[in-house]
Amino acid sequence: MQQTLGDASRPPAERLAAYFDEIEKRVRTQDWGIGCLIPDLAAETSSYGDELRDLLARVMERQTAAFAAVLREMVDPMRADNLAGVLLAAWHGTLLRMKVERTGEPIARFRKVLDLLVR
Repeated sequence: MQQTLGDASRPPAERLAAYFDEIEKRVRTQDWGIGCLIPDLAAETSSYGDELRDLLARVMERQTAAFAAVLREMVDPMRADNLAGVLLAAWHGTLLRMKVERTGEPIARFRKVLDLLVR
């Protein structure tokens, strides 16, 4: 995340796009069958113990904060935190759908909606 979202030499919209570009490149080479370990673990293990669930929640909070930092430069700062949470949840859902469909179509749909959200 730091390489893309944290790259202050790029405009915020470009940083956000670069983040998703990097992940899309990785999953494309794996025939759309891999995603992000965090939502995968959360879906499978969140009911198996508070320690793991708390760890995953902290990771998701850091991910949300990284999105929010970029979004504050793009949208009304009052919207940025909520939008960052929605963005992360939508991205995690996109990766799940991508793995099931084994295509890049869910990512293409996500990008279209992303453009609408950050206007």
